[in-house]
Formats: sequence, C-alpha cells, structure tokens
Amino acid sequence: MSKSLLNGLAGIRAHQTQMDVIGNNIANLNTVGYKTARATFQETLNQTIASAQPPVGGMGGVNPSQIGLGTAIGAIKSTFTQGNLQETGSTTDLAILGNGFFVVNDGEKNFFTRNGSFHFDANGMVVNNQGLSVRGKQADARGKLSNEVGSITIPADKKIPAQATTGVSFSGNLNSEEQVLGTITKTKPFMATADPAEDFNGLYANGTAETFLQLTRGMDTLTVGYEVTGTGETAEKTFTYGIDFTTIDDLVTKINDAATGFNGAFNAANGANGQIQFASVQAGVRLKMISDTSSALNQSFGNVNGRVLINVAETVDSDEFAHVAKDTDALLKLRNAQGDRVDLVAGDRLDLKSVTIGGAELYATSESILKDAAGTPTLIDATTTLQQLRTGLQEALFQRARKDENGVAFPDSEKDPTTGLFTAEPEEMVSIEDDGTIRINGGLGIARGIEKIQIGAIDPATNLERAKFGGSVSFFDSQKAEDVTHIMTTTVFDNMGQAHDLNLKFKKTREAGKWSWNVALTGNEKIKSGGSGTIRFNADGSLQAFEYLAGATALSFDPGNNADFVEIEIGVGLEQSFNGITHFAADSTTTSVEPDGYPPGSIETIDVDDKGLVSANFDNGERRPMAQLVLAQFNNPAGLLKVQDSMFTESVNSGGAIVGDPGITVQAKLISKKLEQSNVDIAEEFARLIMAQRGLQANSRVITTSDDIMNELINLKR
Repeated sequence: MSKSLLNGLAGIRAHQTQMDVIGNNIANLNTVGYKTARATFQETLNQTIASAQPPVGGMGGVNPSQIGLGTAIGAIKSTFTQGNLQETGSTTDLAILGNGFFVVNDGEKNFFTRNGSFHFDANGMVVNNQGLSVRGKQADARGKLSNEVGSITIPADKKIPAQATTGVSFSGNLNSEEQVLGTITKTKPFMATADPAEDFNGLYANGTAETFLQLTRGMDTLTVGYEVTGTGETAEKTFTYGIDFTTIDDLVTKINDAATGFNGAFNAANGANGQIQFASVQAGVRLKMISDTSSALNQSFGNVNGRVLINVAETVDSDEFAHVAKDTDALLKLRNAQGDRVDLVAGDRLDLKSVTIGGAELYATSESILKDAAGTPTLIDATTTLQQLRTGLQEALFQRARKDENGVAFPDSEKDPTTGLFTAEPEEMVSIEDDGTIRINGGLGIARGIEKIQIGAIDPATNLERAKFGGSVSFFDSQKAEDVTHIMTTTVFDNMGQAHDLNLKFKKTREAGKWSWNVALTGNEKIKSGGSGTIRFNADGSLQAFEYLAGATALSFDPGNNADFVEIEIGVGLEQSFNGITHFAADSTTTSVEPDGYPPGSIETIDVDDKGLVSANFDNGERRPMAQLVLAQFNNPAGLLKVQDSMFTESVNSGGAIVGDPGITVQAKLISKKLEQSNVDIAEEFARLIMAQRGLQANSRVITTSDDIMNELINLKR
C-alpha cells in the first residue's frame, strides 16, 4: 500500500515540474528570442515480483511480473524553431532568420543569444541591453575587415579623409551619323563679255533688254533695214535665227551684205564691250532693227531701232552681250551679276586683302593672289583667266600658310617638295560653278571655318583699289562650318578633397570612326600632360583604341591649390567591346560616369545587410564597411545551458561554438529593424496546462484512495 502512496507522490512532483515549465513558457510569451521548453516524463525503477520463465517441454513460457515505482521528469528540452519577426524601425535591432546565435561578451566570457535588441553605448560600441559587447569583425579606415573577432565600435563622429581621384570611367554613345560641316561661301554669279563667234542664244543683253536671250532655232527673226531721209531710198530684210544667223559674226555679216546705208561691226574697240556698232555711210539714215518674235532680242537692239544717223560715219551701239563666266574667260572681260563691267585693267594686281580661318587672320597684310611658278607676284594681262584666279585663290587660302586646328603653323617639312606648297585638305577647294559663281569650300569644322574674305584689284601705279571689282566680289555663306561634339562631364577630387569639374570633349574628325578628345578643367587647374588624344571605333561601333597624345598614359594636372598633382586614368571601356563608349547611329549620350575620388565625409546613417555587414553612409556620398557581425552555431543547440537575460552558455553536451560569418560559416540571415519573438504557442501551452492539471488531480486521487484503504485496514482491529 505504501508503494501506491509513493507513486502518487512521484506523479504529483513530476506534474508540478511540468506545470513550472509551462508556466515559464507562458511567462516568456513576449520575451525576445525566447525558445519554448517542454518537460517529458519517464518511468522510475520497477520491482520484479516474478521472473520470466522460458517454455519447457510442453509448457509455455511465463512473463515477468513487475510493479513500477512511479514517474519522474526525464528531460526538459528547448525547442529552437523560428519565431515570428516583429518590425521595430531601429537599425540596430536584428533578427536571425535560420539557425545560429549572436555572440556577446562580458569582458571575460562569451555568451550566446537570439535576442538581437542592440544599441550603441557612449563610446560607440555595439552592446546588448545588459551592456555586453556584441562580437564581430572591425573594419579599418579604408573599409577592410579584420580577421579577428572582437567588440565592434562605430563612433557617431566617425569621419573619412578625402581621396584623390585616380580613375574615371565614361560610357555612352557618340553619334556615328552626324557629319562635320565645312564653310561653303559663294560670290554672286559673274558674267564675261561675249566673243563674236558665240551663239546668240543664252547671251545676256545688258542695256535696254537686261535679260538673257532665249531664242528658238528656225522661229525667232530679226528684221534689219534703213531709210535715207529725202531720197526715198529704203531697204529691209528679215533674218531667221538658226537659218540665216547663229553667232554675232553671222549677224554682222548678214547686215553688211544686205544694207548699203550703214555697216555693222563687232570690232576690237567695241568688241571688248560686247556690242555691235552700226555706222552710217551717208547722212540722214534711219535705222530699223526689230524682232516681232522675241521681245528680248527686240529690246537688245532697242537703242538702234528708229535711230536717225544725221552725219556720215555717225555710230550707234546695241546692248552689250555677255555670257555666264567660265574658267577660261579672261579676267579683263569679267562682268558682275548685272552684266556690268568691273573695270579691271591690264597691269592691275589682285590681292587677298583679308581672310580668317578658324577665327585667326591668315595674313597680316594683303597677299597677292596671282603668282608665277616661282611664287613671284604677277599682274593681270589680256591672257589672265578666271581659272588662274581660282588657282591663285586656292593656293593663297589653303596651300601657302597651313595651320592645324589649334592654330599652330605647319612646319616647312610638310610642304610638297615639287611645288613648295602645303597640301590642302580634301574638302578645301576653290571652284568656278556652272552659274558663274566663285565657290569656296573650307575644311571641316569650326577650326577651319572661313570668314571675312575680301579680294581687291589694285592699280600698282596709284595703289588705289578698283571699286567696281571690289564691290562685285562679295562672298555669301550658304553653309557655316560646324563641329560635331559631345561633352561628358564629371567631378574629380584632389587629395585635399577639393572638387574639380572635368569636361571630356569629343570632336568628330573627317576620318571615319575617329574622334579627337581633350580635357577641360573649369577652375585654376593647369594640365601637365595627357589632356588630349584620339578615340577610334570599329565599323560595328565597338571601341578600337583610346589614345593619349605625346606618349602620355594618364591625365595629370596641378589643382592650383597647393594640393598634390592629380593623376587620373581615363577609362572608356575595353577594346573590341561595347561596354564603354560606343559608336552607333543614335544620339550622343552619357549614360554613366564613375570617378573613384571623394571629399572628406561624416557619417549620416548606418545599415546592416543580411550577411551582418555594418556599413556607414557618409555625407560625401561614400558608403564604407565599418564592421561585420558574427554568429555562432552548435552541433547540439538543445544542449546549451540557459543563463539569465535570455542568454546561453556552452555545456559539455552542446559542442563547441562554431563562430563565423552569416550566410557562409553559419547558414542564417540577419534582418535589420526586426526582432525575433518567442516561439511559444499559447494554444499548445494551454492544452499542456490542462493535461498537467488532470495529471495532478489523478495522482492526488491515488494518494487519497490509498489513505482510505489504509484507514480501513487499521479499523479491522476494532
């Protein structure tokens, strides 16, 4: 009977312990990082009343007979399942997602916890709510993490020094379709005095008609005649263009054959003026010169028709006939766009009075345009042609005084050894156009843009200029010189932290796939070397080469503020690739610029990533690792020994702590601004609580029942 009393007592004790465990779980329902515990029961010793007997002969075996001696708590185990995460908004609140423990230290010993409620102390050290330091790896001033695990400190007044820029990488596109333009400038059309052998059709009649003759062969006619006053003598004949006459000479011949009252002549004196002159051979001759089919032809003889020549050998002239100037025309026959003579005289000198190319004056004084093979200035004569003017102007503008795009004169070594002249660029030329204009094409780009061209005819005897010629040779731009440029801009820093605005300017050249580049700094900086070069592209738009001029390998400049010289390597991508600057038929762009320097900075904010890396964001835009938290894991986390304040220590059955980086050594993630709640399931705990209560009640009934029976036994004596 005493055994039943003792068994009931053992049951009460075990269920009381279970109640204690359940009560502790419920008490820690809202404890950060708490892991629920569970008490498990086991039997204690058993008393054997009869031993087991084996089967013998025809008899079967007998099972043992045993009476248990009660129950006891076999184990109280913690369950390390994941708790829910609760948002806090504090960067230093951390939750572990997965296995592992934070490591904290009291100065002598490590402790382990799932409670990630951390903060900074007065010295900037990361600690828990009890002031124990949180363990991790400290980063140095440049952000390199130490291999040693210890306390981590991030002072609020932490600053980083300035770093001079050493490299800058540009990417984007340079438009392959845009074209560099050169100056196109022209004069108004020029004409030249007609020759007697020229076809009437297409000639300009300067005088009464002031127009071009457009005659139709076999249709347009000219009637020629005369009447002698007082004698009644008359004569008249009609000539058809293309049948009776075609050229000026033809018409003069027909007139002289048909008329006796006057003669026509296109002689040396008047031929220079392009006129047909009519002279009377007797007094009182009234001339007739009329066209009923062509108003222009009719008007060109309007000064002649109806004119009375009173005296013998008296003369009258037709309009002056001229044609659109050709390069073979003599300069002395040159006329302006209105057909007026420009009054050039044999012996005049043609000068290029002024011209600027690329904004720089080409000649300090007037330069003679006409020169012989030896380069000696020559004067206009009867044989000097418009072609000679074109050739002389070509040489004067583009072949005598060559300068590069920076205004630096070409060395004499670059002259053609045969001609002694520099070679013009392919675009640079002077031409005589079909409409009689003088056209000048300048070199490509603003650096070869042409302005302020003035040409003059000078009388060497008086050194006076021929005003009519000078007024006729005026140039009008039909196209301005334009560069194709694109500027990529970034900011670089010297070692004192001062910012410098750097502009990388690209300018397209005439060579396919080639651009020049140069660096401009907007302050008092002085570029020492590496400030210019070229960039070339392949036909598919990929980078072929990026080169510095003069053998430089990087940009070097003096910041102008007593800081050290800045050496910057300019990156535009890998050769034969598209990962930097490209050359496609699309708008020029700058998609990214990545300099590596920065000014001094102070901490603005910190954050923690899922691998425990603590990074500081500085007010200079830099972000730098400051520390990395470590985690510990155990082969048997249930074997850890609980101590106060939600912490654990190692036990002989937990195994040693394996300390390392989250996500690498320890397969877990850290979540910033969250805390892990306890994993206590309140419904499950209440169910266990009911079961414990029923167990206690049942065991207490065993004791009271045993007591009642013992009382009955005692009462047997009575």
